[in-house]
Amino acid sequence: MKILVSAFACSPLWGSEPSVGWNWARELAAEHEVTVLTHEYFRDHIEPATEARQGRRLRFEYLAAAPRRGAFHEQLLNSQTYYLRWQRAARGRVLALLGREPFDLVHHVTWGNFRWPVPLYGLGVPLVVGPLGGGERAPASLYRGLPWRVRLKEVLRDLIIWTGAIDPWVQRGLGSARWVFCRTGQTIAALPRSARGRAVIAHDIGAPEVPADADPVMQDAGAPGALRCLFVGRLLAWKGAHFALRAVQLLHRQGVDVRFTLVGSGELEVHLRGMAEQLGIGHLIDWRQGLARAEVMQLYRRHDVFLFPSLHDSGGTVVLESLASGCPVVCVDLGGPPHFVNDSCGRVVQASDGDEQAIPARLAVALKALALDAPLRARLRAGALQQARAHSWPLRVAQAYRPVVQALALNPRGSA
Repeated sequence: MKILVSAFACSPLWGSEPSVGWNWARELAAEHEVTVLTHEYFRDHIEPATEARQGRRLRFEYLAAAPRRGAFHEQLLNSQTYYLRWQRAARGRVLALLGREPFDLVHHVTWGNFRWPVPLYGLGVPLVVGPLGGGERAPASLYRGLPWRVRLKEVLRDLIIWTGAIDPWVQRGLGSARWVFCRTGQTIAALPRSARGRAVIAHDIGAPEVPADADPVMQDAGAPGALRCLFVGRLLAWKGAHFALRAVQLLHRQGVDVRFTLVGSGELEVHLRGMAEQLGIGHLIDWRQGLARAEVMQLYRRHDVFLFPSLHDSGGTVVLESLASGCPVVCVDLGGPPHFVNDSCGRVVQASDGDEQAIPARLAVALKALALDAPLRARLRAGALQQARAHSWPLRVAQAYRPVVQALALNPRGSA
């Protein structure tokens, strides 16, 4: 097939949304002829990488949209207003590309949030949108005790999710899509009614490649006997680090030798540092910031468990990175991470019931079992590598596209 991919964010050098755009394009090009429309800013990231892939059926078109005021600067890549401006310009470029050569399919990949309009309707070509997230929520009780400003943000976010289902611009874009890939069932439920019947679960991320000879034995981390826990993520309310701190306190009180490395920064950092001191565990925590990705990947390999009680992550890049490094994961049953974790590679504890008092104890039970059972840790390490292989990038994209390829073979134009 010839596929035209719209990926505002697309980079082989960056993580998050740019990584999603790049990896979907790269993997699609393994089986199809792919043209990617992305922002001009990413040209310098992409061209050196594509020069080494001359045999791949992958080419790029670049589009720069002038901001409403002033000159373009990198920070605009995170601006919602600028993103919508670029998308409006992208529709014109897509129409021009479709007029110049035939395509079998148009696929909007990034940004992958259902609340942002996709102005690629009515093109006369079947449209795929996603994988989308953004509909994931957590019970309000799980933010109890946090600063009022961060609790207010979560209330406002819930309201925005609700309005997404009735937003006419969202309805127009998603309602015209033949397929809507969604990361979780919660996002499917948040879609406009007109789009839900064409929505399927398809995750947006794949695990880093795991070498065939990967060794699941942890590298020496320097504190023999201690359970080494790791958290990597922004220090925001919904990342759940406050539950991780309470779980570490419970372990410490129960006599478990535990150390906690916390990598990240954010608006909740001061609150969390104060909380750690109040809980009497400040001396057990190693706070890290500004680490390069290679350094973070080393940390996965030097810890016993990745403790990640995030409350509404729609994906879980760090979870798959941890599994690919042979580090088991303990997470909660909310958002995207539990889609990647099972008893072969970690533990998923309940949080969806909204019992904020019970969650630290549930996490502590899972962690204590790991601390006291070295053979269990070894089995979960091996299981983590196996689970990462089952969620590799090639498998991720191939599984999502299998029904698309089959359907277009039977009905090429469909509901274009």
